[in-house]
Amino acid sequence: QSTHELVEYSLRHNAQLQSKHALWKAAMEQPNTLGSLPDPMVGVRLNGSPSKTEAHSFDQKRYVASQSFPFFGERSHLQQLGKDKSASAYLTYLQEKNQLTLSMLRTAYAYYLNEELISITRKNKEVLDHLINIADVKYQAGLGLQANVLKAKVAKDKFDEELLSLLHQKTVILNSLTQLLNLPTASIALRDTYPTKQVLTSKNAIDNWVSDTLTVKQAEALLTISHGKLTVEKDRYLPNFTAQMEYWDNAAMDNQFGGQIMMTVPWFNTKNSASIDEAKYQKKARGASLKDIKSKVRARLTSLVSEIQTTDKILQLYDESLLKNAELALSNFQKAFEVDKASFIDYFEAEQTVFQLEKRYAIQKKRYFTTLATLKWQFEKGALPDE
Repeated sequence: QSTHELVEYSLRHNAQLQSKHALWKAAMEQPNTLGSLPDPMVGVRLNGSPSKTEAHSFDQKRYVASQSFPFFGERSHLQQLGKDKSASAYLTYLQEKNQLTLSMLRTAYAYYLNEELISITRKNKEVLDHLINIADVKYQAGLGLQANVLKAKVAKDKFDEELLSLLHQKTVILNSLTQLLNLPTASIALRDTYPTKQVLTSKNAIDNWVSDTLTVKQAEALLTISHGKLTVEKDRYLPNFTAQMEYWDNAAMDNQFGGQIMMTVPWFNTKNSASIDEAKYQKKARGASLKDIKSKVRARLTSLVSEIQTTDKILQLYDESLLKNAELALSNFQKAFEVDKASFIDYFEAEQTVFQLEKRYAIQKKRYFTTLATLKWQFEKGALPDE
């Protein structure tokens, strides 16, 4: 019934969000294994050959066990890279979560606006009905024009047209909500109440907010991943070691054993140099992208804060004077028209003015809370940063 219930339900049941959550959980499993050693290798070999000097055959069983050991630090670098990728997957999940929340709020606020416009249209339709009745009585008494009656009826028919459009739009909005909620039918009854208004007063907080946005955090995570990839590529120049132990079980002579240690020689591999250069350019690209993203986010936040503050002042203007004066003028013109002290045009235009102002006020209110939600859900915890 409430916006909060809508958001909570969608966060629990949205399939796209569940997909991102599963990908994050999958990414969390990798770092635990990347730091471990490669699997050991064991084997057995049976040799059999006839002896040239004796009448019996010479049999031999060879048992082998080997283990490779990367150079010190390589596994920890791979493990850290896995953790960085896991952090990036978590940020992707948070972004999907916040985007879903914002989509739910935008759709809910569109529903609130639609309901308010329906109420405004019906109320002003009743005002026109009253105007038509008065104008018709005056016309029947020979004190008015039939054109005035017809003009008011045309305006009333336009209200009927607008109501039909608004009722259709309500169906469209409810279908959008059911899609976001994964519901089979539009069985939703919302209480059309907006949250409490918030006042933004600090102008210096925007620079501090930039680093808290998920967009910037994700860009920083990708830069960290590119640095980790460069480190891993550089590790290719480090040798890897393999230790091997062998035991020979001889049938006709004493048993034997032996061992060996081998080392890779990667310094002459030109693929290593190309991989490092590629990783360097990728890191450079991520660094430039981070600067660009910070600049765009700062501009976006500045614009959002300015829009919220401006819209808040506009709403105050409507609350304190515009609507009150327009409604007072309509009431005065109605009384004056009933006693022939005001013209039909004055009364009609006063009604149209109230109707337009009420619609604009409803639109500005929806704009304020939608913009506030856009700013609010840019952040990880879904709340405005401390100023």
